[in-house]
Amino acid sequence: MFVGHWGAGCAAKAIVPEVPLIWFLFVSNATDIIIPILLYFKIDNIIIHPFYSNVHHIKLGLPQYAHSISGMIALPLFLSCLTFILFPKCKTIAPLKLFLVTFTTGITHLFFDYPFNAKSLPFFPYGQGGSYGVNLFSSYKRIAQLVELLLILGGAVVLGECLFARIEHRYQVGLRQKICFTLLTVFNIICITAAYDLPPPNSMDEVIYPAAITYLIVLSLSLGIELSAPKKNELNDHAKVKSQ
Repeated sequence: MFVGHWGAGCAAKAIVPEVPLIWFLFVSNATDIIIPILLYFKIDNIIIHPFYSNVHHIKLGLPQYAHSISGMIALPLFLSCLTFILFPKCKTIAPLKLFLVTFTTGITHLFFDYPFNAKSLPFFPYGQGGSYGVNLFSSYKRIAQLVELLLILGGAVVLGECLFARIEHRYQVGLRQKICFTLLTVFNIICITAAYDLPPPNSMDEVIYPAAITYLIVLSLSLGIELSAPKKNELNDHAKVKSQ
C-alpha cells in the first residue's frame, strides 16, 4: 500500500471542508511520510528483499516505530489533538466530529497496511507483542494494484463531488482548483500504475528519495487546491455575471 492512503485524506476533506486538504492527506499517510526521515537517521529499519513478495521488494525490520501497530495508533491520536492547535479557527465544527474524522483518517493507514504485509507489522517497535499482517495480495500483484487504485479513485470521487457539486455554493471551486485537483488525481494514478512494476531497489537511497519526492509533489498539489481558491473580488464578479 503506497498511494491508496491518500484516498482516506480526500474523503476526510469532503466531510470537513474547513480543514485544508494538505493536512488530511498528511494525516492519512503520515506513517509513510515520516519513514524517509526515520530511515535517514537510522531510527527505523527496512530490509531490501527482492523475493519478499510479488507486490513489493522491501521488508520491515526492527526497530520499527512508524509501522508498529502501537505507532500507527499513537500517531493518529497525536495528530488529532494537534489539529485543534493548528486550526483554531475551525470553531464552527463540533470538536468531537473534528477529532473523530482526523483520527479515523489516520487509523485507516493501519487498516490498509494490515492485509498488505506478511506478519511484519510488530505490535511494539522492537517486536514485543508479536508481529501481524495477513499478506493477502502477495501472489496477486494486479489485484493489489486494483485495490489501491480503487481506494484513491474512491477518495477522489468523494472529494470531487464535494468540491464541484454538493458544496460548491460554499466552497466556490474555481478553474485553478479544478486543474490542481485533476493533476493530483492523475499523478496518483500514474504512481500506482508504475510502482508495481519497478525492479527491486539496489539501495535504501532508491527507496527514500523517490518516496520523498512523491510525497512532496502530492502535498504541493493539495496545497495548490487551497491556495488557488477564488478571491473575494473574483467571487463578487462571478456573482454579478450570474445575476445578469
